[in-house]
Amino acid sequence: MRRKIATLVIAGGAVMALAAPMSTAQAVSTTSQGITRSCTTWYDANTFGSGCKGGAGVFFMYASAQCKDGKQVFGEEVLITASSSYVWSYADCSAHGGYEIGTGRYSIEGGHGVSVRMR
Repeated sequence: MRRKIATLVIAGGAVMALAAPMSTAQAVSTTSQGITRSCTTWYDANTFGSGCKGGAGVFFMYASAQCKDGKQVFGEEVLITASSSYVWSYADCSAHGGYEIGTGRYSIEGGHGVSVRMR
Protein backbone atom coordinates (compact mmCIF):
# COMPACT_ATOMS: atom_id res chain seq x y z
CA MET A 1 0.00 0.00 0.00
CA ARG A 2 2.79 2.46 0.87
CA ARG A 3 4.51 1.66 -2.43
CA LYS A 4 1.32 2.52 -4.37
CA ILE A 5 0.95 5.82 -2.52
CA ALA A 6 4.61 6.73 -3.11
CA THR A 7 4.26 5.85 -6.80
CA LEU A 8 1.16 8.04 -7.11
CA VAL A 9 2.89 10.96 -5.37
CA ILE A 10 5.93 10.69 -7.65
CA ALA A 11 3.76 10.34 -10.78
CA GLY A 12 1.65 13.32 -9.68
CA GLY A 13 4.79 15.41 -9.17
CA ALA A 14 6.05 14.50 -12.65
CA VAL A 15 2.74 15.53 -14.23
CA MET A 16 2.81 18.86 -12.37
CA ALA A 17 6.40 19.50 -13.50
CA LEU A 18 5.43 18.91 -17.12
CA ALA A 19 2.42 21.19 -16.81
CA ALA A 20 4.44 24.10 -15.37
CA PRO A 21 4.77 27.16 -17.63
CA MET A 22 8.12 27.95 -19.21
CA SER A 23 8.28 31.21 -17.30
CA THR A 24 6.57 32.80 -14.38
CA ALA A 25 5.52 36.39 -14.75
CA GLN A 26 6.86 38.65 -12.05
CA ALA A 27 5.64 42.21 -11.79
CA VAL A 28 8.27 44.92 -11.57
CA SER A 29 7.34 48.39 -10.37
CA THR A 30 9.29 51.22 -11.90
CA THR A 31 9.37 54.78 -10.63
CA SER A 32 10.61 57.66 -12.74
CA GLN A 33 9.98 61.27 -11.76
CA GLY A 34 7.26 60.15 -9.31
CA ILE A 35 5.50 57.94 -11.87
CA THR A 36 4.81 54.43 -10.61
CA ARG A 37 3.94 51.74 -13.12
CA SER A 38 3.97 47.99 -12.93
CA CYS A 39 5.39 45.79 -15.70
CA THR A 40 5.68 42.04 -16.08
CA THR A 41 7.09 39.67 -18.70
CA TRP A 42 6.17 36.28 -20.14
CA TYR A 43 7.65 33.94 -22.75
CA ASP A 44 7.27 30.56 -24.40
CA ALA A 45 9.26 28.73 -27.10
CA ASN A 46 8.31 31.27 -29.81
CA THR A 47 7.25 34.50 -28.15
CA PHE A 48 8.40 37.09 -25.61
CA GLY A 49 5.74 39.37 -24.15
CA SER A 50 5.65 42.28 -21.76
CA GLY A 51 2.71 43.95 -20.09
CA CYS A 52 2.50 47.22 -18.18
CA LYS A 53 -0.16 49.18 -16.30
CA GLY A 54 -0.53 52.41 -14.36
CA GLY A 55 1.63 55.49 -14.22
CA ALA A 56 0.74 59.16 -14.45
CA GLY A 57 0.19 60.55 -17.91
CA VAL A 58 0.50 58.52 -21.08
CA PHE A 59 3.35 56.31 -22.17
CA PHE A 60 4.14 53.76 -24.85
CA MET A 61 5.70 50.33 -24.44
CA TYR A 62 6.87 47.63 -26.82
CA ALA A 63 8.55 44.24 -26.51
CA SER A 64 11.55 43.06 -28.50
CA ALA A 65 13.40 39.75 -28.75
CA GLN A 66 16.22 37.97 -30.54
CA CYS A 67 15.12 34.89 -32.50
CA LYS A 68 17.13 31.69 -32.88
CA ASP A 69 18.01 32.58 -36.49
CA GLY A 70 19.52 35.90 -35.33
CA LYS A 71 16.58 38.09 -36.40
CA GLN A 72 15.54 40.87 -34.00
CA VAL A 73 11.74 41.22 -33.81
CA PHE A 74 9.56 43.86 -32.20
CA GLY A 75 6.07 43.76 -30.75
CA GLU A 76 3.38 46.30 -31.43
CA GLU A 77 3.81 49.61 -29.62
CA VAL A 78 0.96 49.85 -27.11
CA LEU A 79 -0.49 52.86 -25.29
CA ILE A 80 -0.59 52.76 -21.48
CA THR A 81 -2.59 55.28 -19.43
CA ALA A 82 -3.00 55.84 -15.69
CA SER A 83 -6.26 53.86 -15.70
CA SER A 84 -5.00 50.96 -17.86
CA SER A 85 -5.00 47.43 -16.62
CA TYR A 86 -2.12 45.37 -18.02
CA VAL A 87 -1.67 46.07 -21.75
CA TRP A 88 0.59 43.62 -23.61
CA SER A 89 3.07 43.71 -26.49
CA TYR A 90 4.42 40.45 -27.98
CA ALA A 91 7.59 39.90 -30.03
CA ASP A 92 6.87 36.78 -32.13
CA CYS A 93 9.74 34.56 -33.33
CA SER A 94 7.61 31.68 -34.66
CA ALA A 95 8.71 32.39 -38.26
CA HIS A 96 12.38 32.62 -37.23
CA GLY A 97 13.15 29.34 -35.47
CA GLY A 98 11.79 30.32 -32.05
CA TYR A 99 12.62 32.73 -29.23
CA GLU A 100 16.22 32.82 -27.96
CA ILE A 101 15.56 32.55 -24.22
CA GLY A 102 16.94 35.44 -22.18
CA THR A 103 17.04 38.02 -24.98
CA GLY A 104 13.59 39.57 -24.43
CA ARG A 105 13.39 43.26 -23.56
CA TYR A 106 10.76 45.93 -23.19
CA SER A 107 11.06 49.67 -23.74
CA ILE A 108 8.95 52.40 -22.22
CA GLU A 109 8.74 55.93 -23.60
CA GLY A 110 6.61 58.87 -22.55
CA GLY A 111 4.98 60.01 -19.32
CA HIS A 112 6.66 63.12 -17.94
CA GLY A 113 9.73 63.40 -20.13
CA VAL A 114 11.16 60.18 -21.52
CA SER A 115 12.23 57.12 -19.60
CA VAL A 116 13.35 53.80 -21.00
CA ARG A 117 13.29 50.57 -19.02
CA MET A 118 14.88 47.47 -20.50
CA ARG A 119 14.49 44.02 -19.03
